[in-house]
Amino acid sequence: VDGHMVQAVCWGPSGGCLLVACSDAKARIYDRDGSSALLQSTVKGDMYVRDMTHTKGHTQMLTSGMWHPFHAEQWITSSLDGTIRIWDINATPVGMDQVLPSVHVLKTLDRRNVCVGGAAGRAGGLHPCCCAYSPGDAKLIAGGCSDGSVQIFFEKARYMKPDRILRTAHTAQVTDVAFVSEGTGAKLMITRSLDDTMKAWDTRMLSDAKGPVKVWGDLPCTHEKSGLCASPDGRFIATGTPLQKSAGGAATVRIWDAKDFSHLKTLDFGKKTPIRFAWPRELNQLIVGTSTGEVTMLYSPFSSKKGALHFVGRRAKAKVSNELGTAGPGPIFNMTDPGDIKKFYSTGHGNMQKIRRQEARQAQKTMTPIRPPEMESAAAQTSDGMAFAALVLK
Repeated sequence: VDGHMVQAVCWGPSGGCLLVACSDAKARIYDRDGSSALLQSTVKGDMYVRDMTHTKGHTQMLTSGMWHPFHAEQWITSSLDGTIRIWDINATPVGMDQVLPSVHVLKTLDRRNVCVGGAAGRAGGLHPCCCAYSPGDAKLIAGGCSDGSVQIFFEKARYMKPDRILRTAHTAQVTDVAFVSEGTGAKLMITRSLDDTMKAWDTRMLSDAKGPVKVWGDLPCTHEKSGLCASPDGRFIATGTPLQKSAGGAATVRIWDAKDFSHLKTLDFGKKTPIRFAWPRELNQLIVGTSTGEVTMLYSPFSSKKGALHFVGRRAKAKVSNELGTAGPGPIFNMTDPGDIKKFYSTGHGNMQKIRRQEARQAQKTMTPIRPPEMESAAAQTSDGMAFAALVLK
């Protein structure tokens, strides 16, 4: 987007807006109609301010973002500057561009209890790599950090520092955090890391001393965006493993039971490494984004709704040969002739639908109307004229 790599996308709870977090310091809001025009964006902070609470936006690259589970006006973003920020679409815009400032700043702290950020060259720098709301009540905000720690903030009127810090949660960067919903709350938090493990934590007793309630080892993780997700009913946990060329194995998607943590199923994905996961409640389908750029939808013919069921078992509509823009191959342009070059660019870089419309419009402009049949003789024209003149004189 605008030349920046997309780090995260998230639909709002109403489905009308899309949050896009890119590799710059601004989050963007788009509508669902696919328009390239922005509905709103966030302000970029002052990079020369040391204390992040004294600037209105992120100063470095965004790493993740998520919409509030039930407030359609709020969302969070995490950044390389070491903070998680809460935004509100109804906040008063600032600056000449009238962009949104943040309403709360949540600082992630390193071992010295200092928010340094993860900029290159800073010793001990720490930044959140992912962030997530707890579903249902949204009373917890979790940030998985670059040093392997997980830092949790409780919902409150004013945020100062993390309420819980799992400093030794992982030994490598945390790639994703998710909550398992249970009723209106979430009693289980799942974390995934580059240390080839996935861990389950009880949100009622978050501490390094008590540790996780379950550890899954031997889950290779090679991508910094390797994700996981929980089913909307809180029954299943899903994550993926990459293609291991040296071991000769295939990439897989693995499913566990969220109650007793038993392994339920392993799905073979061949050479397509699963990276990002989504399990929408409205569809009840597991959507998997892979390293090849393909998206795979896993559905149940009995419990899933809409989504993949709209097109599964249906044949693609055959193209009609006389449709506009599909009538045969396109023209060949001589790119050394200035006239042909101009005509090529007028087609929209080979957009034949556009050139067909232009040709039809030009043909319509130059079409001459059908003339009426001519008179049989000049004498008849003269007699008619004389009869008309005599009528006028009377």
